[in-house]
Amino acid sequence: MILNMMLNSKQKITSLVFIQVFLIIGSFLTLTYIESEWLILGNSINNAGLNRFLSASVMLGLHSSYEHNSDVSLDMIRDNFYLLKNGGYVGDDKIRAMPDELMPYWETAFADFEILEKNILAYNLPQGNTSELHSTIDSNYMNLLKSSDDMASQISIFLEEKNTLLIQLQIIFLIVNSAVHIFLVFVIFRILNKVSEEKIRLEKFAIIGKLGATIAHDLRNPLTVIKGSVDLLKLKKEKSLSEKEENEFKKIDDAIENIDYLTKDVLNFAKTSQLHLEQIGLLQIIKKSINEINVPNHIKIILPENDSQIKADKIKIQIVISNLIKNAIEAIDGDGVITIGLIDGLDSVLLTITDTGRGMDANTLSSIFEPLFTTKMNGTGLGLVSCKRIIDEHGGSIEVLTNPTRFFIHLLKK
Repeated sequence: MILNMMLNSKQKITSLVFIQVFLIIGSFLTLTYIESEWLILGNSINNAGLNRFLSASVMLGLHSSYEHNSDVSLDMIRDNFYLLKNGGYVGDDKIRAMPDELMPYWETAFADFEILEKNILAYNLPQGNTSELHSTIDSNYMNLLKSSDDMASQISIFLEEKNTLLIQLQIIFLIVNSAVHIFLVFVIFRILNKVSEEKIRLEKFAIIGKLGATIAHDLRNPLTVIKGSVDLLKLKKEKSLSEKEENEFKKIDDAIENIDYLTKDVLNFAKTSQLHLEQIGLLQIIKKSINEINVPNHIKIILPENDSQIKADKIKIQIVISNLIKNAIEAIDGDGVITIGLIDGLDSVLLTITDTGRGMDANTLSSIFEPLFTTKMNGTGLGLVSCKRIIDEHGGSIEVLTNPTRFFIHLLKK
């Protein structure tokens, strides 16, 4: 059992560590992606500045005496504007498409370029070479320089804002990762602590079991002798027993029965034999358990109307049912009812045992499956612990609610 628990704990811890690793990797990749995308947008600043250089080249050609092809430069400016808008590559450098927030600045600069282009083309015509048009082109050129500079400036501001957001994201991811890390350390500590507590508990069980089994075994032999001797004495004096003597013999019988009950509790707890699984009907086991118990006349037991088949160790399941019915009988003062139910599921069966007894307080409810805990004057505190261990060995579970007291036992069909 402890081995299975350690394996389960190892799986849980491994899963938690993987969650932490994936979270760290996810945070890193997210930040890297965002940073790389904004870095690519940073390349646009250089191309926005390139408009100034190309425009200056066009103007230089207009003012110089050497031959200059302004159409080529104008095409280069236009291509550069479309590159800024749609994105693309300049050599090995990638240019990201202009974000929607910056498109108004691109449109203003592109409109200034189209005006400049229109006037330059008119200026190159034979009839268009006038000083007035030349002055207009100079004004257009200055407008294009200003709008291109505004566009480059806005890209820089945009990137600064995103860089601030990136720093904020880094801080958020750092806080989240730190919080998750602290939480995971806490959870892992709880898991390891639970394994340690379970190991100590099982070691305590083992010590109690070995000691109890030795004492119980040593008690049964003299107990058998005492019972046999009392039975012989009763036979010899059967016809001449006074009422007082009958009461004394009854006290002896009750004491022997109590000791026998206690030794059975201890031996059941100490017994760790392998499960002998077979297909059994729970209704038959329930009836057999009741037949072996002395049920008082003032207590009525209601049996389930249906039956459920499970694969289990019938001897051990009978021990569980007998123990729970005995406890229910002892919990009832005066007249009472014990109701046993069976709910058949797809893969499991739910066995319920409900009594109309006095119920349990919160302390009893929380400690009911702890070894040596008992509310009975003559109890061992091992009966319910044995029941839980048997159900655990079958891969099932046992739970209890109070007011009224109701035990829920989940048993697998296979």
